[in-house]
Amino acid sequence: MAQHINIKLTEEEENFLKKIALDNQFYKKSGELSEGKALKYLISKAINSDEELVENEEDNSHKNIEKMLEQVCITLPHILQSSYISAQSSLSQLSTEKGQTIRNNSLAYLAVTCGQIQDLDCKNNYVSYNDRAMKTIPIDEDKNKWK
Repeated sequence: MAQHINIKLTEEEENFLKKIALDNQFYKKSGELSEGKALKYLISKAINSDEELVENEEDNSHKNIEKMLEQVCITLPHILQSSYISAQSSLSQLSTEKGQTIRNNSLAYLAVTCGQIQDLDCKNNYVSYNDRAMKTIPIDEDKNKWK
């Protein structure tokens, strides 16, 4: 339900509303500038701004989830490879040649198991590549907390 309100304005506030009315061509039926329409316009903009703020917070939340998911997807192949190498190396003593064979087999295993992860387009993380052409998400040494 619409409600009429009375407010007392300073000259500066009234001039501001007149400027808003003039800029947006808000006029009364009599042809005078409508400070009331200007005020309603400002209130409407404030309400929309609040809604946009909530939407931005939701977008940030989604962005954080996306970022975390990217990090998990990048890290997962490394975990799988380490697990695979560990399992293979525990079965026998490794020669250099045998170690390289296991490493190559682990990459083939990853391609079959989770190869599409390598096509993930990361928008929220800085991505680098290691010597096996696997994505990494490195951190600058001075920011590294793992010692």
